[in-house]
Amino acid sequence: MARVRRARAAVLLALTAVLAACSPEPQREEVGGGQTAAREAEPKTALIADFTNETGDSVFDLSLKHGLAVSLGQSPHVRVASGERVADALRGMNRSADDRVGADLAWEIAKREGIALLVLGTVRAEGSENVIAIEAVEVATGGTIARASARAPARGGVLGALAQAAVDLRRSLGEPEATLAAFNRSVAELTTSSLEALAHYAAGRELSNKGRDAMALPHYCRAIALDPEFRLAHVALDGIDERTRATASGC
Repeated sequence: MARVRRARAAVLLALTAVLAACSPEPQREEVGGGQTAAREAEPKTALIADFTNETGDSVFDLSLKHGLAVSLGQSPHVRVASGERVADALRGMNRSADDRVGADLAWEIAKREGIALLVLGTVRAEGSENVIAIEAVEVATGGTIARASARAPARGGVLGALAQAAVDLRRSLGEPEATLAAFNRSVAELTTSSLEALAHYAAGRELSNKGRDAMALPHYCRAIALDPEFRLAHVALDGIDERTRATASGC
């Protein structure tokens, strides 16, 4: 039963968190002699670095990174590098799993792993607004190839601003309007409208990626307490073995 539960959880998490199974219809192009050939673009792998948080509000530290991963993960043209892959790379580099994956370390990982794009994000306060800024850097050349930004008039609007910036980044990367329209659910729809719940879920995912499910478990429980309809948090909790979950009173 536990094996079935874990398998189901893994499948649901993969499908729901990044929607990686979504793929675009093959594009049709005219070739010589009037013949038509199907051409399907190969998605580029992107590594999302930890956000630079200039607001002083720790709720943004991990939540925006994970929200952006879910949002970009909808795109048929981008494949987001998983947290497990990053954790494995850190081990291969003899680095601590607890090292912050900021821009410099993310750059090293991307080059080591042969990842095409590095996505960097910043959140800063300007007056009463929070500003989200993201950019995509081509690892092969080191050049920035796409930028996007959005403003949130209040703390509660940050997830909406993040979703808009993600769509604009996809457009700037050259994604067709057809797939932007087809695969464009908001961060709140895909995760939760509660920034605090997303922050706890993100903290839990970071720990689970490092094999620390027992430490991740209370974060998932807190995320569910803040938003009982937070499906990803339920799926993550179901993915933890029954013996570990049995230690979580009140979850």
